[in-house]
Amino acid sequence: MNFNILNKSKEKIEHAKHFSDLDFLDSLIKTGELVTKITALALVSSIEPSPQKFSYRLKYKLVRADGIGEWASIIYDLFSNVNYKINLSEEKLELSSSLKNGDWGFDAVTKLQEIINLINGKEEKIATKITLRDWFKKFAEIRNASAHQRISRDKIKAISLKLEFSINALMENFNLFNRSWFYLHKNISNAISIVPLSES
Repeated sequence: MNFNILNKSKEKIEHAKHFSDLDFLDSLIKTGELVTKITALALVSSIEPSPQKFSYRLKYKLVRADGIGEWASIIYDLFSNVNYKINLSEEKLELSSSLKNGDWGFDAVTKLQEIINLINGKEEKIATKITLRDWFKKFAEIRNASAHQRISRDKIKAISLKLEFSINALMENFNLFNRSWFYLHKNISNAISIVPLSES
């Protein structure tokens, strides 16, 4: 991973880990939200222009989204509409391909299901057919549960360690976060400045 924004988030996680279990979990949740939003924005922005203005409609939804669940749903639903022409071909393949035991994506999604089981206090097996898209829906479920349910202190550390493993797997292996990132700024005189957001 050479994306500076996520590298800084990773540093914050390490700092929070040594402060308290609650800060550790909170830092992980914020990083998961960041990862979800970056992924959704990148995918939606890569949709080819069309007379139907698919990209604009999805951006409209994102701007007005009132929770991380809506961001996750857009990532998931992007692949159920054949009219969306996504130009990030490698990411599209990663997100839509079936995962098997031993794949980094499978392990990342499985950890999230283990967290959901811990929070709910019941054992629910991971589905036999999963894709990397499932990561975002399961993360949204965890984020909402952490905000609205009382989680006992003895579970917080276990949840945090599993979530750290899962988020790190996504940040280190998902092709989107290994691309070269730049921030483009156009001033009033139309001069463009380029600020690199990655190491290469």
